[in-house]
Amino acid sequence: MLFTATDQGFEGTLDIANRALNAQQKLPYDRQKLIFIPILTKFDTQAEFELSQKWINQFADKLKNIYKDWLLYLLKGMNL
Repeated sequence: MLFTATDQGFEGTLDIANRALNAQQKLPYDRQKLIFIPILTKFDTQAEFELSQKWINQFADKLKNIYKDWLLYLLKGMNL
């Protein structure tokens, strides 16, 4: 899932991921958990340091659960 460093781009990506995960949980039969890999596009850390730090902190906080699922899936596939 590609997103930009804007409130609309970031929150929209989180909303879509959460809605997809919630819909999958309502299925009448088990399926492999959906794995999302959010990727930030076009991000300039040189323009405004304080603003870029705000975004980095927000990404780390709000994406940790999504990345945790992906990392667990990756490690499981590697038999670690």
